[in-house]
Amino acid sequence: MTYMFKNCSSLLKVNLSSLNTEQVTNMSWMFCNCKALEQINLSSLNNNNVTDMSNMFDNCGKVSVLNLSEFKTNKVTNMKNMFNNCTKLPKLDLSSFDTSNVTNMSGMFKKCIHLSELNKSSFDTHKVTDMSEMFYSTSVSSLELSSFNTSQVTNMSGMFNLCYSLQKINLKSFNTSQVTKMPNMFSCCNSLEELDLSSFEINPVNDMRAMFHNCRSLQQLDLSSFHTSNMNITYLMFNFVNKKCKLKCTDKRILKEFHKLKGGCDII
Repeated sequence: MTYMFKNCSSLLKVNLSSLNTEQVTNMSWMFCNCKALEQINLSSLNNNNVTDMSNMFDNCGKVSVLNLSEFKTNKVTNMKNMFNNCTKLPKLDLSSFDTSNVTNMSGMFKKCIHLSELNKSSFDTHKVTDMSEMFYSTSVSSLELSSFNTSQVTNMSGMFNLCYSLQKINLKSFNTSQVTKMPNMFSCCNSLEELDLSSFEINPVNDMRAMFHNCRSLQQLDLSSFHTSNMNITYLMFNFVNKKCKLKCTDKRILKEFHKLKGGCDII
């Protein structure tokens, strides 16, 4: 069923009750670019055998409610861009999702600019390798990610980029031992005042460019575990960061980048 309703930009409603989807394995791009669609009744959709849901609701810009409580996702491996650009979704309850086989969550909630409530309490991320741009430009004010298993993740590029409303985030359980890319990871998190990354292992990381770019409210930043001996790119790492930010770090390369801030900043 991949691309089934893709680019049906004038479609106002869809009746799926007569569809037998028992054997379907691919629902990627299924409703992509259904720009006029406001409601989708998915209660009759059998997705027991689906493995790919990437871009399934991509650019459904008028959908304000999605009831996914009956979704069976235990076989799904790909959720890339699943809700990308669902700009009118204010909340999303994914507490019934079984994500134990998912490997790709990149851009999953990207550009859900009005998404302020997100229930991901059931998420099992132990197989995920790509979380790049996962929460890009959402409106969540707090993210509790202590249950996330990130031991296999290699890409966290732009993971929280443009999260203007994000005030609190818990990343203390993050295992970053396999991550190689972190550019723009917290770029433009304008409301974030404290960030503790002391648990991060960054030896494999080779790109941190603009990682904290435009974090204008940042007061305290703990990078005490950071050592950049294997890193190629750190430029613009602190570009436009709050000049009053207090940094906890001993790495000379990072300190050099930090001192480029106009007027200098405090180091603790």
